Order: sequence, then C-alpha cells, then structure tokens
Amino acid sequence: MLENLIPYFNNIEIDTNFKDFDYRFFSINKNTSEINVEQLKNSDIVILSVPEYRASENFSEKYSNNIRTEFYKLFKSSGNEKIYDLGDLKLGNTLSDTYFALQEVVFLLLTNKIIPIIIGGGQDLTYSQFLAHEKNQENINIVSIDSCLDIGNSEEDFNSKSYIGKIIFNRKKGLFNYTNIGFQNYLVPRFEKQLVDKLNFDAVRLGFAKLNIYENEPILRDADIVSIDVSAIKHADAPGNINSSPNGFLPEEICQLARYAGNNDKITSFGIYEYNANLDIHNSTAKLLAQIIWHFVEAFYERKNEYPIENINNYKKFIVQFDNNNAELIFYKSDKTQRWWVETKNFDKNRFIISCSYNDYLNCVKGDISERIFKFYQKI
Repeated sequence: MLENLIPYFNNIEIDTNFKDFDYRFFSINKNTSEINVEQLKNSDIVILSVPEYRASENFSEKYSNNIRTEFYKLFKSSGNEKIYDLGDLKLGNTLSDTYFALQEVVFLLLTNKIIPIIIGGGQDLTYSQFLAHEKNQENINIVSIDSCLDIGNSEEDFNSKSYIGKIIFNRKKGLFNYTNIGFQNYLVPRFEKQLVDKLNFDAVRLGFAKLNIYENEPILRDADIVSIDVSAIKHADAPGNINSSPNGFLPEEICQLARYAGNNDKITSFGIYEYNANLDIHNSTAKLLAQIIWHFVEAFYERKNEYPIENINNYKKFIVQFDNNNAELIFYKSDKTQRWWVETKNFDKNRFIISCSYNDYLNCVKGDISERIFKFYQKI
C-alpha cells in the first residue's frame, strides 16, 4: 500500500550538512532519490510539504525547503524519533487534482497509523486532511489555530478563507466539532461568529487564549486534526504571512500549543499553513515553524496513552450534581498526569467523555458549567 505514495512526490534536493550529523534532524530518513518504503513503514511520523498556493493570498515563489532546512538544523530531543521526510507533493494540473492527491496520501498514512505533518501551502489544504479522515472515521474534531474563522461566504469560490465553511456545509457523518483558538474579533465577520454559536462549535478569542495558555490544553487533547495558520502568530515574530497582524500568539505560546497537540493521544494529522517565504525576513518565520514542529515531535514521544479512558481505577472520580440531584456530571482526574475529563450521558444513556481542565471542575462545583462543556452536551 505505502508504495503507492511513490508517484506523488518529488525528492528532496538539499545540501545542508553538519559535523554533528547524528544528533540533528538532518539525519532522519528522507526521500532524496526515491521513497524507501521499508523505512517509511517503520516511521511514526512523516513530514511532507505541499507548495500549493492557488487558493491563497500567500503565493510564494521561494517556498520549497526553508522550513525543512531550519528543522534539519535542530537537535533531536530523545534520539528515538522515527520520522520520514517524504519531500514535496507534486502539484496537480488543477487545484482539485492537488486536493485529491493530498487526500489520498493522508488516507494511506492514516491507514498505516503514521501521523503526517503537512507544511503548506494554503490552509484550504486542511479540507483534504478532513476528507482523508472522513473516509474511515466518524465524529472528527478539528482545531484551527488562526486569527480568522475561515467560514466565508458559500456563494463565493472555495479558497483558504472559506475552507471551514466547505467542511461545515458539506459534512455528512464526519465532522463532530470545530474549534478555533486565537481568533481576533475585529478580523471576523459577525455572521461567522453567529454561525459558530448556532452550531454549538467553539471559538476562543486571542485574549482569552493567551490569558491562561494551559486552558487550551483540553481543547487540543480532543483534536483529531490540528491546522495552524501562520497569521495566528504576532507579525513581529512571524512576518512570513501576508495577513499577519500586530497581535497574535508569541513564539513560546504557539510552541506550547504545538506541545499540547503532540501530547494528544488522539491526534492523527497536523498541518502548518500559509507560510510566505517572499515576506520572511532572515528566515525568522521558517525558524519558528521548524521549532513548532520540533515541539510537536518532542511531545509526541512523551505521550502517556490515556485516550480513550479505559481503566477507571487509575482515575479519581468526582460527581457534581445539579437540579436537586436529577442531573450530574462525572469528572475524572488522572493519577498519572493530573489531567481531567468530564463524562455526561445523552437521553439514550450513552456515555460520552471529553477533556476538561481543573478550572472547569471548580467552576462546575460552583454551579457554573463552562460554555465548552455545555455546547458538547447540546450536541450529543
């Protein structure tokens, strides 16, 4: 099956070299002449770049290897990383051809339990991520770290500013929840925010997301797909994006969010999009994006295998009752990691569990159910 990937990729042409070769990511297996299928089969993670900008404002002629080069310079964390760099996806004659090719590539990797890290290209490529998941999975959770909601107008052409709308309006069995982290209110049309609320999806304003960065951890812990738009990062720290704003996440904050994503036992694909090499002063954006990938990879190899919750004996149980004891929420706290989950049931008494924080529990005890938990209950 994985040999079917060979025609999809151009090999990597890169001459970066280091004296301490073995300790840096330059030493990972990579497609320099042809994909080595055996090496690929033994990988946990693959890196692939998709320089497709036809539906994005961030067209970049200089795309290619900037981020990859900066990632290769970084030192490995544990030395046990099993990563394969597939190279650049060959672009199709049309956008639809590229979308289909990426969908097929991601689907093959998911089928073989290999996590793709996708370096874009326009964020519309997230649509291909989603379609690949939808082929064999229900109840998909998408988390987008972005300054905008990217729902767009259904009457306009599909592009990187409307890809979420395409997913929402064309969903069948797949999409369960969409969450945005870091949207900037003055950059988002009112109708998009109203639609998010109407559909019981979640959107966290930049100010709230930055106020306590750890409160984003439960959101990312429930994600199947994470998609990062470079515009979510403050322009001074990541100028390589035509839509970057004076406001945004700081480098240490966006790297922390990447750690939360990597540490998530559930996530199966991760994408970074809208990098514009033409605007990237001194490669500072490429360096930061390489460090984002580094933090994701490090956290991946520190996973604690706590999803799904199976052995309840390893968790402390807390019951919070409401409405004269007729309704209740059950919270679980892990003895291993001190992380929290909350359980509720629908009208058919089916059991549902989502990640939450200690603050969610404390507020619930006071009778204040968090908006995220309330929306989750509304959906089930």
